[in-house]
Amino acid sequence: MFLIRLKPYPGESLLSFMNRYAYINGISLLGFWGYVKNKRFGTPQSNDLYLIENTPTSTLDLKLLSELTNLSVQTLLSMTYYYAQSKFSHSKKIVYSRFMRGLVRDVLYFCPQCLATKNYIRLKWKIAGVDICLEHLTFLSTCCLNCSYPIPLKELEHTNCCTKCKASLDVGTGIKVTGLEQIHQQQWLSNQWDELFSNGGGYCSPVKVAQKLIFVINEKNSNIDMQTLNMFCDHNGINLQYLLQFARNTLQQKRSVHLHYLLKILYLCKLDLPTFFLLKPTSGFVEQLSSDNPQEIKAKCLAPWCRSYKKAGNLKKRGTKYKHLKNGEIRKNYLFCTDCGCNYYFDETGKQVETEEFIRSFPYIKNCISANDLVLQLKLPLTKCKRIIAYFRTRLDFLDGHVDTRVLNRVKVALENNTGFNQIKAWRWGSLDEFLMYRYHIDVLRTRLSSQRKAKQRIDYDLKWRKLANTTKKLLKMDVNISLTNISRMIGMSSTTFLNWEAGYNHYLELKMLQQQKRLTIKINNLYIGIDDYVSQFKEKRMLAKDIYRYLGIKQSYLLSIAPEVTKYITEQKNAYNRNFMKKSI
Repeated sequence: MFLIRLKPYPGESLLSFMNRYAYINGISLLGFWGYVKNKRFGTPQSNDLYLIENTPTSTLDLKLLSELTNLSVQTLLSMTYYYAQSKFSHSKKIVYSRFMRGLVRDVLYFCPQCLATKNYIRLKWKIAGVDICLEHLTFLSTCCLNCSYPIPLKELEHTNCCTKCKASLDVGTGIKVTGLEQIHQQQWLSNQWDELFSNGGGYCSPVKVAQKLIFVINEKNSNIDMQTLNMFCDHNGINLQYLLQFARNTLQQKRSVHLHYLLKILYLCKLDLPTFFLLKPTSGFVEQLSSDNPQEIKAKCLAPWCRSYKKAGNLKKRGTKYKHLKNGEIRKNYLFCTDCGCNYYFDETGKQVETEEFIRSFPYIKNCISANDLVLQLKLPLTKCKRIIAYFRTRLDFLDGHVDTRVLNRVKVALENNTGFNQIKAWRWGSLDEFLMYRYHIDVLRTRLSSQRKAKQRIDYDLKWRKLANTTKKLLKMDVNISLTNISRMIGMSSTTFLNWEAGYNHYLELKMLQQQKRLTIKINNLYIGIDDYVSQFKEKRMLAKDIYRYLGIKQSYLLSIAPEVTKYITEQKNAYNRNFMKKSI
């Protein structure tokens, strides 16, 4: 078996090579995969063929495949996306890296002229964004040129013909490319994928990737310029907050910067991957990026009546870091002055803005004793003007805001016990104005900041882990399918959340593979028993293999894909019986 050796063509995908190798050695692709699959992987199916190139280390026994093909493991891995993922993955288990999601096609893109020269599938053709054959300067064809059928890659056979009309795909030519800029972009992209597919270039963690990208967008300046960053990102449709979360390592769940983001920014900044790997942001830049926001450090209270007026360092962080309002306005890094109670945020341009119009209204307060007077002056809603008057009642003597210390202490204690302002508002007050005066008292605002309720973790992952371990153990014991649907339902978690829970999903995959392996072992043992029973009871003149498969109730092609050793045993038993029968006849 597997006596004929082949060599991969330049740029060939591993799936294309395995397809050719299986055919030349007289075995189906699924049968060959079943022979060289990782022992912990389940039954090979056509719907899972993409996993061979996405996660080769978990789907293949690379050492065995290397011995059969006489190719090094490194060569085999370079025909997959393994090295592209290993350069940037947040996890040592490449199988769980999702940073290439959406970049790998599931239908065939191809160049008919390339197929006419050498009939094999290039790995780059499977990458979303690679749209041109740089050798012939034509657009890649996206469907069969004979029947216009978009060919799913999982259906493709070694002949590389249309799976619907069976027409050869090496006939005809693609549409010529005329734009030099597009050719230049595709050449750049092709070069980057060459680098990604190669075993070299080192490793760059998601934090380092994001820091380098922001450094490049910042035009490699040591001082962070938020205006430059915002302008670049807004103009090119890049989510700056997404990158900042990676750079500051503040994501709750570890993940990798999506490869699409990386390549897009590098192209816009006219940088290639080898240069990117060598790039080192200055220590000052990284320190600014990782520490508190530089805007927050320089921020000062802008209220003229505040004793900390224009003094840096007196503003404290609030819980809110980012808001995207319905009108498109963006507010960032909310701050609170502990001396006067004013709240601030930074707009898209980095300008410090006070949130509640106290500073704007201050010049009018002396001439506006009531909220109605303030409405006429500022053109603000009455409810907002009432809050402004209430705020200044305990700060400006001429407004005569008398405070009962017992009531004040009661409000503070309520806040410390996680009572909200809406509940306090429902108490028996003399008027709404009285409640608002206490609501905006500086002691109340300080208490509210210091005792702000921390959002509870929405999911108790420790509890979910215990449930998961017990559930999988129970399902294994009862031999009930360990499926994503069953697990999610039994532990009380949505499938999407479970997929994003790395530790839980890893455990699920391991147990699922273990269950499949146990079931396969039992099935194989039963097949051996069935074969022996059939042979011991057989009384006819000549034994045929097809009769054994019919007796077992299984197809030869399927058995070859899951347990080639059993098909070999059937052949041996059949031949042994026929030899003995012939001897007895003589």
